[in-house]
Amino acid sequence: MRLLLIGLLCLLPAAGSGTAAETNWPDAFERGGTRPNPIAEGAFHFTDRDRFLAETGATLASADLPDKSSPPEPFVSGSIEFKALAPSSLNFADWGVDFPGDNDIEIALNGNENLDVRSIEPPITRGITPQPSRPVHALGIEFADPGGAPSEFLVRALTASGEEVALIAFDAPQSAPGFIGIWSPVPFSRLQIREAPSANENEFFGRVYTGDAPPPIRWRKLKQEGGNKSGEFGRALAVDDGFAVVGAPGIEMAFILERQDDTWSESSQLAPSDRNRAFGRSVAIHGDLAVVGAPEATVDASSDAGAVHVFQRQPGTPSDWTPAGIVVASDATAGAFFGSRVAVDGERLLVTDRRNPPRAYVFERSGLGIWFELHSFATAPVSDPVDIDLDGDLALVGPQLFRREETFPRGGGIEEWVLEQTLTAPATVPDGLGVAAVLHGERVLIGAPFFDALRGVAYLFERRAPGDWQRVATFSVADAGEQFGRSVALDGEDIVIGAPAADINGPDSGAIYRFVVAAGGWVQVSKSAPPDNVADDRLGSEGGLDIDARTVFIGAAEDSDYFERSGTVYLFDFLLFADGFEEPSSP
Repeated sequence: MRLLLIGLLCLLPAAGSGTAAETNWPDAFERGGTRPNPIAEGAFHFTDRDRFLAETGATLASADLPDKSSPPEPFVSGSIEFKALAPSSLNFADWGVDFPGDNDIEIALNGNENLDVRSIEPPITRGITPQPSRPVHALGIEFADPGGAPSEFLVRALTASGEEVALIAFDAPQSAPGFIGIWSPVPFSRLQIREAPSANENEFFGRVYTGDAPPPIRWRKLKQEGGNKSGEFGRALAVDDGFAVVGAPGIEMAFILERQDDTWSESSQLAPSDRNRAFGRSVAIHGDLAVVGAPEATVDASSDAGAVHVFQRQPGTPSDWTPAGIVVASDATAGAFFGSRVAVDGERLLVTDRRNPPRAYVFERSGLGIWFELHSFATAPVSDPVDIDLDGDLALVGPQLFRREETFPRGGGIEEWVLEQTLTAPATVPDGLGVAAVLHGERVLIGAPFFDALRGVAYLFERRAPGDWQRVATFSVADAGEQFGRSVALDGEDIVIGAPAADINGPDSGAIYRFVVAAGGWVQVSKSAPPDNVADDRLGSEGGLDIDARTVFIGAAEDSDYFERSGTVYLFDFLLFADGFEEPSSP
């Protein structure tokens, strides 16, 4: 039984606008470089024109420049507007060392150089000014300094309203023509070029190139070879530091995947020693431990009591994951479905059942490798099963956060998990708050997919102090009925939210939204779906979304490529990294 990895490539639309953090002049100059480098969340600086054109899809936007002096300002050339700012003045010159392929006329700035280069809508009728700004994702300009003294420049990419999305600093190229190029996932319309006050030499600017391409996404597809009817491969998945575990409860298996360079491949198959119903319905992974829930397992003749299996990776052998224990609830009860949700952090497990209210259990492993139930506690009643997570001394169960406390009566340590705060959000009817939730350090991202007649919404909370979690961002979409927030993932400054009822490729085909942070808040940079997913795949259902560095894993357990509900897992990668775009693999 093998897993097949299929590569796909598509470019998808982006939306949103925002700002990057303000940077003072000295700090900004430290961020310059001679190769593409991050300058804001997801933005990149290019100094090579050919690479910029090839990797961003930008094309020529300016027209040939006139052979005359002192043009009126602002000056429009093609779909580009040039404007010098005092004390600079705009002029034209025939510089002896020309840019390749131009008409030998460049823009010259006299004195201290301050220039705005704006992308505009191509003029339909001459003489109508000013032209509306045209947002772009890439803007680059040919640039050179023929003088002998070095010049330092600060360049800002700005939106039409003046919000900064990227900032770079660089030393001006001398003699040979150079290039300034910026690509940003957040659209912008203007480059603001400012020379360091100490410099006072004339620089030359040639042709301008712009590109509308949004963030490129490479999709890959991972599915079980041959498939199984109702196997539901991808019903649950989790990723951590180069390893992933994917559940297939329909065939009572789970698969361990390992990342090597940029390839994910199967390294191990996990299965219970005896038949445990719904093995793989929930999964978690952290470090060398993988945890698989079997909520329909029979325990001591109690049907559907549930059990959780723990596997450990052996040192130096990524493909060798061996059983490391089975945990059951101390109060195992028929119909409790213990193991419906699992989480792991270090040597600690968090497990919930499906009673109402659900009960949460905390297990820790002793030095002898035995798992002990340290504490269990009831949570708030729910209208729908809720997600859980565990991070250090904090446990998340739906909208409730619990904190580990240790007391020492008579010298003996007793651990308790006490309610720190119940997260709330504005809603007048049950909205499914907590159906999807993730705890990451001092942040919680939580979905409410049934909000506003299944439109859905998600919220980001941040911890200001123990017991003081504040809602700092709200994520929503325009399309009704998408169940936006049915799955959520949070990794650093990246947020991905699933909407399994979105209709990009047919009813309930599903979609994934990505958001990144900027100074003005979180902004949406893409709404995407793989090109081959179809109606009823429900991409991004609950339990089927996680992030590992630059790769997002999305389950589509309803996918029927082989058989009905055989299931699949999609991976998508954002291809912009610290050294530019990554060459996509062929489909």
